[in-house]
Amino acid sequence: MKTRNPRPRLRVELTAADRFLEWIGAGILLFLIGFSVFVYLHLPEIIPTHYDLHGQTDANGSKTSIFTLPLVALVLFVGMSILNQYPHNFNYLTEITPENAPQQYKNATQMIRIAKLCIVLIFSLIAVSTYLVANHYIENLTIWLVPVVLLLSFAPLVWFIGRHA
Repeated sequence: MKTRNPRPRLRVELTAADRFLEWIGAGILLFLIGFSVFVYLHLPEIIPTHYDLHGQTDANGSKTSIFTLPLVALVLFVGMSILNQYPHNFNYLTEITPENAPQQYKNATQMIRIAKLCIVLIFSLIAVSTYLVANHYIENLTIWLVPVVLLLSFAPLVWFIGRHA
């Protein structure tokens, strides 16, 4: 049985950029929550709840489902914030040593912060688009939304892996 070499438990100091990412992410999350509450009164009883890859509505549901987006975003944001307090438990591409731990932990926690920001941005874009489709301001999701969602989903991960491989 392989013995596990315990990783150093370090507190990652936040940089100004880290604080900025946290504040922007929290601000977008608050926007998403406020937007959902505000538009609820202005939605029809049935709204789009799912879209295909072409932006066409392929499922509808009650207008209360608009609250699913901020709820899931909130759970993910808070969960990832808690997870970010334990970078010594993350999986890394390289072996973590006392020498490289500070830099590896810093990079990993920054990636989580950027992922949190991207998640709340994606959910906000979907909420706004759902409002626009439900009220017939637009017919379906615009052609740019799916590529933007894919880019926001994978670009941070690819960039961090490429930068540190």
